[in-house]
This record gives sequence, structure tokens and C-alpha cells, in this order.
Amino acid sequence: MVVNNPVLVKPVRVVETQSGEAPKRWLDEIDAYELQDQRAEELSYLPLLGRPGYIVQRWSHVLAGYPRSGKTELLFATVCAWLQEGRSVLYFTEEGRVLWQQRLERQRVPCGGLTLVFGLGELPGNLLARMREGEEEIVIVDTLRNLGILPPDENDNNGIARAVAPWVATAREKGKTLILCHHSRKGGGDHGEAISGGHALFGAVDVAVEVRRDNVPARRILKVHARIIQPPDLLYERKADGQLIALGDPAGVGVEEVARRMLTVLDHQWRKTADVLTLFEEPKPSLEQLRLALRAESQCGRVERDPPINVASAQGKAIRWRLPGEG
Repeated sequence: MVVNNPVLVKPVRVVETQSGEAPKRWLDEIDAYELQDQRAEELSYLPLLGRPGYIVQRWSHVLAGYPRSGKTELLFATVCAWLQEGRSVLYFTEEGRVLWQQRLERQRVPCGGLTLVFGLGELPGNLLARMREGEEEIVIVDTLRNLGILPPDENDNNGIARAVAPWVATAREKGKTLILCHHSRKGGGDHGEAISGGHALFGAVDVAVEVRRDNVPARRILKVHARIIQPPDLLYERKADGQLIALGDPAGVGVEEVARRMLTVLDHQWRKTADVLTLFEEPKPSLEQLRLALRAESQCGRVERDPPINVASAQGKAIRWRLPGEG
């Protein structure tokens, strides 16, 4: 990423004109040769569930997912980690004080450095002004629709671009990391098309992150579309205590990949299915994925089952597995 050099970039200033004419301004411009001569700054990232590569510092992002898919929970878990690093966060929320009190009460660590703005019903211009005037380095808008920032017609690409552009421009001007929370289309889609509002919102930001449901209810998949960078998909899981844990590339828990990994951890000792699952490192597959992989491998003879796989019914019997041969 190339950073504007304050010495080379012309300052923004208003030029007085004759009465009735719109004021002229110096534009933020630079000769490409001079810019090329400057050393590009290394990209730096804010961790997302402990993983780098998804949230780029001083870039703009949209985080999209279906309603009740866990977007706010993901953001809050991530924000708590940033606060522990001493960072400051400005959070525009559509939710009320009571809900946030409950959420904060369940949090195990102090949340100093987090400023909440309860923006439901507030004028979007006032919210934008608060962002511009604030010293916080990270700004979250949750959500674009309910805080009234988007136009009523979310198929109005011109209106969406006009609504979002001032937020992105202000974040760039002030060197802030911006995260805009939004909803996905009911019909879904690939390559950012699932994001409600279509290509206008997708194209307005530097990074688009989609929260997608996995076939395991407690898991979600993050798919990322970005300029210049392309981080891998990220699978994460909500544990029984509410903690969110990054598991890694979701390809690691596909049935074929589960079968491959299973053959590397299984030995000649008889084990129940749940015991085989304990042999896996993260990302662990679901129990059903493991059953499918074990059954497929036993049918082709690479895994042995007790009772044997050709037994018509094993009802009432404990199913056990091992590598064939010894034991």
C-alpha cells in the first residue's frame, strides 16, 4: 500500500471565487513518478480471532452476514482483543444500552478504550461528524441499514455510493480503520454478490468479509474479497462458554480431507468414533463428518470396523474403528 507523503501531496484549501460560484479546492494529487519513488509501506493487520490477514489497518471494510448470524458477537470478541492491545475503538451501534450492559457484564476483561455511540434514530451526518472529530483509531458502524446511512432503496447503487463514500474518505483522511457492518441477501451469491446492495457497497470498500453459516450450527465461515491481498477462508466456532475460536481453513474439515487426516492419526487400537475425534488437532471435523469418512474408508478396506462393515445391522452394538492388520 502506498501512503500519501504530506510533503508531496498538495494541501486541500479553498480558493475564493466570484460571488455565486462554487468554491474551488486543491485536490489530493501527486505525480505518479514521485509516488513510485517512495517506498511502499508494509501492510499491517489487526488480529481477527487471533489471525492476521483479514483486517488491514487504515483500510475500509464491510462485514456482511445474514441477520442473527453472529456478526456483532464476532466484532465484539475481536474488539475485546484489540482493547487488550491498548487500541481505541469507536462503536456506532443500533442496539440499546440494556443489551450492551448484558454483553459487557459477560465479558471477562475490562473494556476501557471502547466508546459506544447509541446511534439508532440519530442523523447520519452527526455520526459521521463524531467519527471525524474523534481520536479513536478504529471505527465500527453496526449496521449501515438500521443506522440510516444507506438509502431506502438498497438497489440504488448510485445512492449507496454517495452514502458510503464520505465514511470511507474520512477514514482514509484520518488514518482510521473502518468496519461497516451490513446484511447479506436472502438469495446468497458468490464473489461478494451475497452482500445486500450489490456491487456499489462491495466496490466502495477495500475489503469485504462475508460471514457464512457452516453445516455445523456452532460454526461460521469467513470469506474475504479484497484489493491486492487474498487471505484464505477462515472457519471459526462458538464454544459452550460463548468463546469464539478460529479453527483455520474450512477445507481442512471436508469429508475427503477428514479421511486423509484420519488415516494419519488412526492406529491399530480399537476406538469408538468419539475417541477417534480426540486424535484430531484443530480444525476438528464434526462427529457426522468423521462418521462419513470412517464409513467410506472402511468400505474400501483402509479402515476396519467392529462389527464388520458388511454386517447388515449393528444396532445396539458399540461401533469401533482401527487400521487393519495388527492388534
